[in-house]
Amino acid sequence: MARKTNRSSDHGILFGLQAFACLAIVLIADSRISHAADQSADTTMANHYLQAAKDGDVNSQYYMGALYSAGVGVSLSDSEGFHWFLLAAEHGNSEARIIVGASYAIGRGVARSYVDAYKWTFVAATSADLPETRNGARQLLDVLTSRMSDKDIAEGRKLAQSILSASNQPARPAQPQVAQPARPGAGNDDRPPAPSQATRPAAPETAPPGRAEDGNDQHIASKEIPRGSDYDRLTGDIDRDPNNAEAYIKRGSILVQRREYALANQDLSEAIRLNPNNIRALNNRCWTRIMLGQVDTAVGDCDAALKIQPDFVDALDSRGLANLKLSHFDRAVSDFNAALRLKPKLASSLYGRGIARMRLGDKVEGGFDMASALAIDPNIRDQFDQLGVHW
Repeated sequence: MARKTNRSSDHGILFGLQAFACLAIVLIADSRISHAADQSADTTMANHYLQAAKDGDVNSQYYMGALYSAGVGVSLSDSEGFHWFLLAAEHGNSEARIIVGASYAIGRGVARSYVDAYKWTFVAATSADLPETRNGARQLLDVLTSRMSDKDIAEGRKLAQSILSASNQPARPAQPQVAQPARPGAGNDDRPPAPSQATRPAAPETAPPGRAEDGNDQHIASKEIPRGSDYDRLTGDIDRDPNNAEAYIKRGSILVQRREYALANQDLSEAIRLNPNNIRALNNRCWTRIMLGQVDTAVGDCDAALKIQPDFVDALDSRGLANLKLSHFDRAVSDFNAALRLKPKLASSLYGRGIARMRLGDKVEGGFDMASALAIDPNIRDQFDQLGVHW
């Protein structure tokens, strides 16, 4: 006799799949797979894994499953992702086994089959080395059991036992020995390093100078601090033309990358004084004020930029972060939604929306957002941690 089912079980299975897919993506991040700024680098990386996977390397088969599932270096394909996860599962990879079980449970990349879902999930629950993998598999088994007949459960367990008896030592995922692409560098040179597009800012070589009443005096007082040829060139441009708003914006961006936020704020404020409608200066000062802890005033800068250009993605992303730090989670979701409509693979908006959704209690969609962001940029969690925004 079939067991009684309900909608909450479907949500449980879906959350299980997303959680374990997130685990796969985190493991990829540990191996420094990234969505490079140059798409050809992603393709080259995927080709390395593909060749190793075809040669029978279990770990590479697992990583190919994750690459297809995330659409990194290859065309997004649930069916291809399942194909490679299944090969890795058949060769003993425990994480692949639980992902295969969850895929069968909801019919992602393969026809739904609770018996096959139970089979692979039971194997993972019994043989995985990592406690979190075993515990996750057992939770998924509980959901499956509530939806299956006793006969189907017995069949799934029988099939699982045949796999377990054929392999006493399941393979563990390890970092594949294939070439890895380098992390992409920072984004546009005239935008502060927002979490969406820059690597972690380099620390200043010496402590930033104290705040002076006159911004120019402060820059003069800190000339002994080397900041590079670009900074020196821009300073020369400003000395020759104190009304050069563009030079102030670019010099401010350099200062943000060096974490000299007070000086950066002064440069950007001067740029805005010279040109109040410069949306890049407004957005960059919004970001800088977030870093200075002036979050309320930061929102005002983003508001001003968006009043001039409502579809300015960077300002939507920055304001979403500000609202997230202010615990205005509904507003943050709204801002990130608007940014993602314009730029669907913006990792910072995906991750920020995920945190906001988690805070609002929507853990299924929130977990999916965060996993998707990690697939695009494995460093995004560290960047949000650096900003003091955690889940």
